Amino acid sequence: MNRSLDTPEPVEEKILDLLVDGELDPARQRELFRQLDTVPGGWRQCALAFLEARAWKHDLRSAALGDAVLTSQAGGVIPQRLSRLGRLRNGSLVALSVACAFFAGWLIRPEPAGRPVNALQSPRTHATDPDPVVAGHTDEPVLPEKSTDADEPAALRVAGILTLKFDDRGHERELQLPVIDGARLDLRQWLDQPPAVRASIVQALERRGHKVDAHRELLTVNLKDGRRFLLPVDQVDVKFAHRVYQ
Repeated sequence: MNRSLDTPEPVEEKILDLLVDGELDPARQRELFRQLDTVPGGWRQCALAFLEARAWKHDLRSAALGDAVLTSQAGGVIPQRLSRLGRLRNGSLVALSVACAFFAGWLIRPEPAGRPVNALQSPRTHATDPDPVVAGHTDEPVLPEKSTDADEPAALRVAGILTLKFDDRGHERELQLPVIDGARLDLRQWLDQPPAVRASIVQALERRGHKVDAHRELLTVNLKDGRRFLLPVDQVDVKFAHRVYQ
């Protein structure tokens, strides 16, 4: 059956997503607002789009950062600006890209000439080091550095605080992560930590028809003293299915 000429066209979900993201120019906003005035339930649909975006953002942020325990310790701050939060597009679906720093990373000392380099690779990850300085969040207590036997794990000590700055929808936010200095640290053990986003959050998204894709990577930052800082990050992409309103 053909749509009546007097029946207004429904509001496209992708246009509402652009409005929520602040990506509509003034002219397109005015056009959208006029359309919302003519479409039955248009303004209700618009309000639900904003509420849904806020709810998902709150749940994902709580899952990623809510369990983190940050320890304040004396030490130099490593000023680095890393902006990894953003939104991606895939056809008519909205993909919310959330970068979750579940702990800070490794500070890699420069290699002496002729010294072999050991490589450890993880999906989208490259790390080189025999003698790292590590920054991170851990549920275990941080122990002061002391001499250990060969069969005992290396002790860890806090060497400083990393101040991580990122953009959150136009507002600059800061997150402080402890920098941990550890000798002979098992890098693979740190990479195998549980995901930043809880399984219950992923299951809740998938039950509503949304697709969740997560992977872990290391971001590399070159420091002025020749060392390299490796920041482990969980990247979580949520592709929202078409909304169903009740």
